[in-house]
Amino acid sequence: MEGSSVNDASAAFGALELSEPRPRRRTHRHGGGSGPGIPQGTVNGRRSTRTINPAYAASLYDAPVDKSNAVLVDDERGQTKAELTRRRILDAAAKVFRARGFVGARLTDIATEAGLQAGSLYYHFASREALVEEVMSTGHRRVEREVRDRLAALGPDADPIDRLRTAIRGHLLAVLACTDATSASIKMIGQVPPDIRERLLDQQRAYGNLWRDILVEARNAGRIKDGLDLSIVRMTIIGSLNWSVEWYHVDKGNPEKIADDMAQVMLEGLQR
Repeated sequence: MEGSSVNDASAAFGALELSEPRPRRRTHRHGGGSGPGIPQGTVNGRRSTRTINPAYAASLYDAPVDKSNAVLVDDERGQTKAELTRRRILDAAAKVFRARGFVGARLTDIATEAGLQAGSLYYHFASREALVEEVMSTGHRRVEREVRDRLAALGPDADPIDRLRTAIRGHLLAVLACTDATSASIKMIGQVPPDIRERLLDQQRAYGNLWRDILVEARNAGRIKDGLDLSIVRMTIIGSLNWSVEWYHVDKGNPEKIADDMAQVMLEGLQR
C-alpha cells in the first residue's frame, strides 16, 4: 500500500515499542486543513455518495448495528441530529484518509463523502488535524475495548493460553470490523503532526502493556517457549493482526475462521 509499511502497522493499535515517552514538541495546529489531493467533491476519482460500513460504524460509536448487512444501516434511533452528523463525518473521514492519507485528504473531500457542505464540518471539528486524531483515537479505543471485554468475560482464573488466544481473536475481529479506521491509522501514524502522534502513542501504551502482561503471565506459567523476546513477540503478533485489513475482503473470508486460523498459527509457534 502506497505511503505505508509493515513498520507502520507495528506502530498502530498497540504494537509500539514500550519505551519511556519522549518529550513532546509543541507544534502549531492549522485550522484550514486544505492541501493537495484529488479534485474537489470526489474520492478515488469519482463523485461519492454516503455509504457506511455498518460494522465500522458500530465499532466507532458504541451503536448497536446489524453487522450482517453490508449496506447503510438507517436505524439510528436514540441519537440526536448532531450525533448522527458527527457519525457521518467520522465514517466519511476514515474512508477518505484511508484512500488519500493525511496530506492528500481535504476537508472538502470529506464533506462531499459525508453529503455535507464543507462549512458544516467546522461545527463538529475545528480542523483537519482534530478530525484525523478523532478517527484514529476512536478506532483504537474500539479495538482495546473489544479485547478487554473478551478477557474480562473469561474470568480471573482463565488459562494463560486461553487469554492469549482470546486477545488475538478479539483484536483481529475488531480491526476487521473497522477496516477504514485501522487502515487509515496504519497509513497515517507517520504522517500526522508530532503532537498528535505522541498523544496517540500515549493512548496505545496502556494497551501495549496489557499484551505484555498476557505474554509474561503465559511465560511465567511455563506455557510458552523460554528465550523469546516478548517485546518482539508482541509487536509481531499485533503488527500481523493490524496488517490483515490490507488483504481481507469482506466477500471472500469469514472473520471468525480467519481469527481462529491466525490464533492457531501464532500459538503453535509460541507454545512449548
